[in-house]
Amino acid sequence: MEFLQSASISAELWQASLPELSQVSVYQQWGFSEAIAAAYGYQPQRFALRQANASHYSAVVTLFRFGKSWVSLPFCDCGGIAAVDAAAAAQLLDALRQHLNGQPLILRQMQQLSPQPDGLHLQQQKVRMVLALQSDAEAQMQAFKAKLRSQIRKPEKEQFYCKQGGIELLADFWQVFTYNMRELGSPVHSKALFVALLQQPDLRSQMFVVYSPEHQPVACGFVLGYGGMLVNPWASSDRRFQKHAPNMLLYWQMLQYAISNGYQQFDFGRSTPGEGTYNFKAQWGAEPEPLHWYSSEADAGTIADSRLKQLVIQIWQRLPLPLVNQLGPVLRKRIHL
Repeated sequence: MEFLQSASISAELWQASLPELSQVSVYQQWGFSEAIAAAYGYQPQRFALRQANASHYSAVVTLFRFGKSWVSLPFCDCGGIAAVDAAAAAQLLDALRQHLNGQPLILRQMQQLSPQPDGLHLQQQKVRMVLALQSDAEAQMQAFKAKLRSQIRKPEKEQFYCKQGGIELLADFWQVFTYNMRELGSPVHSKALFVALLQQPDLRSQMFVVYSPEHQPVACGFVLGYGGMLVNPWASSDRRFQKHAPNMLLYWQMLQYAISNGYQQFDFGRSTPGEGTYNFKAQWGAEPEPLHWYSSEADAGTIADSRLKQLVIQIWQRLPLPLVNQLGPVLRKRIHL
């Protein structure tokens, strides 16, 4: 098979090939990499294998350069090599590593590569939480436990409401998202990233914003769709309104949207088993699916708990919101997690 690089790769053929491949997520869509490039200025390096006269690629992967490492893909849970079979995946990986000539490589796979690649360390500390959806919203609601149904209905009874849409909701989404990320002590993504994602039609992006009875945005979510799965990589809520449970209304609205648009699964996003976000997603019936992250370096992709890390978080949480909104994207673009 022929090993192809960016200049020889067709966007149309790339998109047409994806349904024929395994280990494919929304993040391997051509538009996701284009959005990263538009927002942060990184240039995607794409690679593919193709048999002579074949109507599609046999394997594909996109890399971005972060420092000394090449990452597939940054800012997401899974977006490594997609291939027709394990043999094609292994062949592309071999060709890719020869091309990189020893430069560090990070691959984020949905499933384990077979055989285990020599010189790549496997990490499985993270999972994505996936819910198999019912055929209609009423059946989905009835599948939940009584306590969860009560929590979902609580904000609506208190006159909270949700809007779903696109760029017209960005300002309200951004207000909640940036506040929550500051409270978590984490740098926020650039607003330009969300604009760029919304502008890529193949990603089927949508925003959701929950409002208080006084029309203040208090919770928000961002979803992307591919095939039968709707993915929620970013969601936030204003903890000052926690007693009203606006996040329960938020997730229910996103689930209803998924069902009404024909998705069979909803991906709540990445979690660490046993932590609070994991337990929150599990209560909806979401099941953990291990993520398989490979790296040339044993500790790449992990963030060690340390006094320094906690100190940085505490300092960040105390900074004025306008300042963290300005500094956050400058830092966040350099963090590939």
